[in-house]
Amino acid sequence: MTAMKKLRSNGGYALVYVVVAMTLMLAIVGGVTVTASRNLRTQQSAVSMMEERYKAAGEVEAIFAKIVKPEPYKSEENTFKPDVMLEDIFTGLGLTSITTRDDNSFTAKIEKNIGNTTVTADILVRYTVTREDAGDGKNKYTVTVTSVSYEDYKVEYKEST
Repeated sequence: MTAMKKLRSNGGYALVYVVVAMTLMLAIVGGVTVTASRNLRTQQSAVSMMEERYKAAGEVEAIFAKIVKPEPYKSEENTFKPDVMLEDIFTGLGLTSITTRDDNSFTAKIEKNIGNTTVTADILVRYTVTREDAGDGKNKYTVTVTSVSYEDYKVEYKEST
């Protein structure tokens, strides 16, 4: 018997079974493909978030490193002015919200935004002031950073719309 005669003798049920099986397989493959595509987009989004986070954190760390080893500040003025010193040394480094705590320390905030990621670090900087008598009735002051530490460190991610 040939295949066609056998198909006719079964009433075409074999063909229906093949068509149903192929339809089910295509539906399963389509579902798996859609799921894989969603997972890929989710993973790409997660990688992008991590890249933004590490880039912003790296920029915060670079500023922190500059604060740890700044050039000693020298003042030719006869009186030491801490506010002027803080502004002169640290304004160009990207610090915001500089607040004097006592005679030899201050707190400051470093904030970096990359994409949807914001890294904020609150730091405590301690310093010493050395006075030299210049001999002409004027004093020279040298300010040296003695320690820098984190008081708070936050990473925030804002969902894109």
